[in-house]
Amino acid sequence: IKIENRIILIVAALHSLFDWSLQFGVILFIVVLATENKRVKEVKFAGKVRAAACGIAALACAVSLWLSIATFMEYTGNFSTAVNVYPYLTTSQMRVINEAGSDKERYEAAESICRRNDYCTIALQAMAEKSARKGNFEKMAEYGEKAIESARYNTTGYELYLYLLSYGVETCGQQGKQDEALGY
Repeated sequence: IKIENRIILIVAALHSLFDWSLQFGVILFIVVLATENKRVKEVKFAGKVRAAACGIAALACAVSLWLSIATFMEYTGNFSTAVNVYPYLTTSQMRVINEAGSDKERYEAAESICRRNDYCTIALQAMAEKSARKGNFEKMAEYGEKAIESARYNTTGYELYLYLLSYGVETCGQQGKQDEALGY
């Protein structure tokens, strides 16, 4: 090993002793670059194999660009656009739920999250609210209980659930369904 490469290896080894974040992946690449291997054999791809490799690389770049655009939209605060670009971006959907101008947009985002994730408190609370507005108090109670289970120490969740329960009891009382109201 050349003297320059030895110095790099010694510095990397010393750095790994004192680096508490343990960036061993980067250190591994430095070690690989610093070592010499004179028996390197060059591999050439031709024909269909080369076309397949280029196709896979192009697909990986396209997917990366697609996800990068969605993430950039989220970073700049365009949460609805980020969700339109990549519908499975849960963090943007949560922001849409909190900042949506219309109930339709809010509830669509909540339904989308709940199809994939049973433990997103914000989405479960929105679904409980939607169920209460539709008069489906059994579903409201189910979503509300799931929301509380997913964030047991969130007092706001308890307050919202109590509000929805009182709304359900009041609505059932006005409709003459006192027996049903007692079930909640």
